[in-house]
Amino acid sequence: MYTSDNYIPAVLDLTITSNELINYTGTVKGHILNVSGYDFRTDAAKVRLTDPYDQGSRGETFGNKWYDLKKVWQANQNHFRQATIW
Repeated sequence: MYTSDNYIPAVLDLTITSNELINYTGTVKGHILNVSGYDFRTDAAKVRLTDPYDQGSRGETFGNKWYDLKKVWQANQNHFRQATIW
């Protein structure tokens, strides 16, 4: 929240599977994405990730996509560095 509210980009180092981020069809290790927004008004908090990678050329992963905050956190914990940079 702090980074988005103060226009500071936050970057996450993720290991992604379709269990965490449903738009991804396979495992992507060491993928770095920036957080470009959040929405806590819903029952399940969401964060918006911006990805220049179009896995499978389907447009499912490319651009700004909303994901469940807990699942993004898990994708970050899946990566050996568990890095958050801001």
